[in-house]
Amino acid sequence: MDLIEKFKEKARSDPKRIVFPEGDDERILSACAKIAEAGIAYPIVLGNPDKIRKMGSKLNLRMEKVVIYDPSSSPSLEKYSLVYRRKRA
Repeated sequence: MDLIEKFKEKARSDPKRIVFPEGDDERILSACAKIAEAGIAYPIVLGNPDKIRKMGSKLNLRMEKVVIYDPSSSPSLEKYSLVYRRKRA
């Protein structure tokens, strides 16, 4: 087993959530679909759900195991914005 396969096996034994803020990037969506299908991690993609699903469909990606989250519609958006601004000050 090569080094990459060892890393994949280790990740599969205890998959973590990974958040990808570039939800409208085809390369990111493709990687997320592969990661989810391989059971390496639980990808969460940020962005417009309709746009992301449409792009995934256009690329023939299996997106069933990819969580899509739209931060702009989150009830916590204002709270998150305040925290972010405080940390950037």
